[in-house]
Amino acid sequence: MRDETFLDRKLAERRANAAFRKLRLPEGKVDRCSNDYLGVVRDGLLTAGEQEALAHGSGGSRLLAGNYALIEEVEGLLAGFHAAPAALIYNSGYDANLGLLSCVP
Repeated sequence: MRDETFLDRKLAERRANAAFRKLRLPEGKVDRCSNDYLGVVRDGLLTAGEQEALAHGSGGSRLLAGNYALIEEVEGLLAGFHAAPAALIYNSGYDANLGLLSCVP
């Protein structure tokens, strides 16, 4: 088994430097950072069917635009399936590699 305590040390450093971020579920927040810059979704300019189709779409980064309970539920299922302590869903394989390779090595 690999010694991964260096990750714990790096996370502790981020917390000490106030650089640690955490995904949160939106509660009564106003979206000012998504791709809905025309307000099409926010202002109800879509039909009910169109709104339902977009209900779980990404308007932007989860860290900035908000998180969904459904995403966290699926991440929990994935973590359980792989017997891992946690899982993280990325938008694409490119984003996953970028995220992993820019912070772990």
